[in-house]
Order: sequence, then C-alpha cells, then structure tokens
Amino acid sequence: MQKARAIALLLLFSLCLAPATAHAQAPAIQRMGVYVVSDDLERAATFYEDIFGRAPQVRTPGLVGFDVEGGFYAVVSRAQYASDAIRGGNVVPYIKVTDIDAWLRHVEDVAPAGLLTRMVVREGPFALIRFSDPDDNIIELYELTPPAAR
Repeated sequence: MQKARAIALLLLFSLCLAPATAHAQAPAIQRMGVYVVSDDLERAATFYEDIFGRAPQVRTPGLVGFDVEGGFYAVVSRAQYASDAIRGGNVVPYIKVTDIDAWLRHVEDVAPAGLLTRMVVREGPFALIRFSDPDDNIIELYELTPPAAR
C-alpha cells in the first residue's frame, strides 16, 4: 500500500513539473491603472485633487487622471464613456502599454470573442482598446502620447 501511495505521489509530482504550454509572446506593458465613473467630473476632480494632494496629470473634457505612485488613477464621465456603468463599485483595470495597435492584434489572436472594441479608439492623447475576460470582467489597455510627440 505504501509503495502504491509513493508511486502515486511521484506521478503527481512529475505532472506538476511538466513544462508549461507555450503562449503567444505578449507586447510590453508599461504600468497598470484603474478608473472610476462619475456623473459630475468637476466635483470628482476637486475631490481627488484634495485626496491625492495634487493636480491631475491629464485632464480632458471627459477624463481626469492622476499619477498615483507610478499607477494611473482616472475618473471618467459616465455619460461620455461608460453610460451603462453602475455608479459606485465599478472599477476597470486600465493598463498602459507602449503599442496599442500591437495589443489590438494580440487580443484579436488570443481572445477574439472577448474583444469589445473592434478598432483602436483614439481621443486626444489617449488610444485604447477594451476586452472582457471569461468572467465578463472588462479590461482596458491604453497608450498615452505625450503632447510634444503628437
């Protein structure tokens, strides 16, 4: 009985050490951020300026964004960007990447069913794509072009 148990444990251990399956090489990621929605962007901007103790790094008519310890915390207009979002308790990972077009192709290759934007959405310094995971969690990837480079 002990010999059979030892063989079973060795077999289980060897399965755990099996080489991982190959995955598609993903493009580079720069940093991660999140955004929350607001019905009053001016009120929210004032609140977060007070909370973070600094002015926003980025401000457009529909978005106010803060650099928070290397991450990007944004507040977006619900009416403009997320009309179907429920106010409060709604956080979407918002990940900065270096090449949004490469990421669109990558998501088309590895998760085409989850792609929510069929092309890169561009507004001012922002370019983004949106997709969902198998549990319908929404993820956004964005590229931010500095004003001098536009």
